[in-house]
Amino acid sequence: MKLFRKIKISLLLIAVSAAISFGFYQIGFVKKILDKIELTVYDARFVLKEAASEPKVIENVVIIDIDEKSIDKLGRFSSWPLLYFGEAAKYAAQGGALSIAFDFFFTEPDQLDARIIDSYTRVLKTKLSLNESQIREVLEKLDTEEQFADALKISGNTILAAFDDEKGESASEAEFPNGLTHIEINKQQYISDFRNIINPKFPIEKLRDNAHKIGFAHIYPDEDGISRRFDTFFEYKNQLVMNFSMQMIFDVFNIDSVGFEEGSVKLYSHNNLKTKIPVNENGSTSLNFYGKQKTFRYISFSDVLRHRIDSTFFKDKLVIFGASAIGLHDLKTIPYDSDYPGPELHATFVQNAFENNFLFMLPRFINSWIEILIIVFSVLLFLRLSIKLAVSSYFIFSILLFIITYMAFADYNYLVSFSIYFYFMSITFFTTIIYRYSTEVKEKQKIKNAFSKYVTNSIVDDMLDHPEKLVLGGEIKNVTALFSDIKNFTNLSEKVSPTELTDFLKKYMTDLTDVILKNNGMLDKYIGDSIVALFGAPIQFDGQAKNACISAIKMKRKADEVSLQSNNPYFKSVFTRIGINTGEMIVGNMGSEQLFDYTGIGDNMNLASRLEGLNKYYGTQILISESTKNALDDSFLIREIDKVAVKGKTKGVRIFELYDTFEDVSDVQKIKFNELKKLYEEALMCYYEGNWQKAIESFESLHTKYPDDFSSNLLLERSKKLAATPPENWEGVIIMDSK
Repeated sequence: MKLFRKIKISLLLIAVSAAISFGFYQIGFVKKILDKIELTVYDARFVLKEAASEPKVIENVVIIDIDEKSIDKLGRFSSWPLLYFGEAAKYAAQGGALSIAFDFFFTEPDQLDARIIDSYTRVLKTKLSLNESQIREVLEKLDTEEQFADALKISGNTILAAFDDEKGESASEAEFPNGLTHIEINKQQYISDFRNIINPKFPIEKLRDNAHKIGFAHIYPDEDGISRRFDTFFEYKNQLVMNFSMQMIFDVFNIDSVGFEEGSVKLYSHNNLKTKIPVNENGSTSLNFYGKQKTFRYISFSDVLRHRIDSTFFKDKLVIFGASAIGLHDLKTIPYDSDYPGPELHATFVQNAFENNFLFMLPRFINSWIEILIIVFSVLLFLRLSIKLAVSSYFIFSILLFIITYMAFADYNYLVSFSIYFYFMSITFFTTIIYRYSTEVKEKQKIKNAFSKYVTNSIVDDMLDHPEKLVLGGEIKNVTALFSDIKNFTNLSEKVSPTELTDFLKKYMTDLTDVILKNNGMLDKYIGDSIVALFGAPIQFDGQAKNACISAIKMKRKADEVSLQSNNPYFKSVFTRIGINTGEMIVGNMGSEQLFDYTGIGDNMNLASRLEGLNKYYGTQILISESTKNALDDSFLIREIDKVAVKGKTKGVRIFELYDTFEDVSDVQKIKFNELKKLYEEALMCYYEGNWQKAIESFESLHTKYPDDFSSNLLLERSKKLAATPPENWEGVIIMDSK
């Protein structure tokens, strides 16, 4: 029945957690928060990976860089003639470059700046005595577009960049340039939701007609301004056009067809799959960065233009013209670098494709299964552990989840979502904890109310951590039970008024109960003037028998103190008897659903009660069973008293008198007790063996030396009777007919 209830609760929590998780995920701001967390974790992975990696320089992709040095050598960038780019491109092509791409937009004709024309006009007019209007007309028509176009044509592998002027005037009627590769969308079975090109701006006609190919040069940052992803294709006029660095891959791999499926773009050459690019629903792929800026080989543009680099350096390399100079505003932010040159983003994608070193994503159906498994696992875990452990486990598993997702990234190039899995685990955690708190808080309050007055706070705290052990019914435990009672209490109660009796009992019970609680005992109940206590229940601990015996000794002293402090003469001679037994008992709530009553039942519980009563018969104050005695160390003064079969039993048990602890008595008392113990137990052995004459002689000798020892006198008289009428099958056990 309990198992069925647990299964039912688990299934209910799994269903509720799943409903809440998937329901909340549809809310916009929740998804935005999770996306923000994921981006932060994404960046942290790269930071950790970069810190653990050795710096390197990638050689097969080269960036010809418009750097500060080039501007210092060649002048202001805006005044550079197109001839410069043509000469540099032709030089790299002659050296054997596989593909050459320009991360610049050549959308304006090549013409001299008005200020330069004015300056040149003044100089030429003075030095050559030419007509000013003729000089100006020549200078205004002077351009190097033809030379750049020729260089593009001769190179045969150049790619120019286009861009989308979203804020400019619409150019929806613009024709597709010959060099712009485009793919029919309606021929694809599956297509991602690619970004739209609204207002394309292509290179000037003379250049685009001579370039090998044209591609768009956009890499859009995420909402936080950090560039992490690369747009593989764009949509324009119901056609797909590509990024110029994707065009480089097309050229180098000789790609002639493309296939799209959910989660990837497949590139084919003559029906052979050359590479598979993982993409998200927007058709962008996550860049797998290799390091901070200048991870790729950078060559200064001025050094190439002046042929300070041997052209053979470019053999079999992919070349990207770009800018790192601050004034040219092409510096981007990546996860671990805020001044990352734009062309290196394209270089990163190209290198990812060359090495097939992409960052992959788990298929959607696998993600769904993992999400469900996380919910199921979280419910089973957080439902089973204590709330404190559940909270600790939640934080531990959050850290473990980050480690696992980082390892999947660093070792296997898989982008496993931390934020989504963390989200599902968190929703399940809070759902489970709220359920447990709402149900268990009442149970814990019930336990606290039931036990706070009967056990120490430390035991109550332990019990609150394990409320499942306090259900209606019980369990078998090895427990030490203690019974105490006041001698002749009935006669005493007849001699004093009810008020006096009540006041005395209040003080007596309070002080003796305090002794029990301080020694980790549990107050079971009060029965008139009797106190019943358990040690080792409800929470077991080492040394429970020892704690019970120490409590008994201190209770004896405390009872004497309370008696002496009383002003009533009838209470001056109060004598407390105590019985202690250790053994297996059924302990638990023996009450009802309405009334909680945690107690112990069974033969061993009854034996403790019988031992308390036997004190009257043997003239002792504290009697303990053999099982209790065996659980003690040598720090107690104990002597064996007899072997007794209590009322209702035929099997005898050895019983012992607990006198005191060694550390709490004087040396004289120790010597006296040890001598009494030695003589008594020697006589007792004769008694057990049925050697009546020897037993009588020993007990008589003992009586002569210790006339006040009630137990010695008792066994002396009993030995005489047994000697007169020897019993059959004597085993040394005396059967008690009364309690």
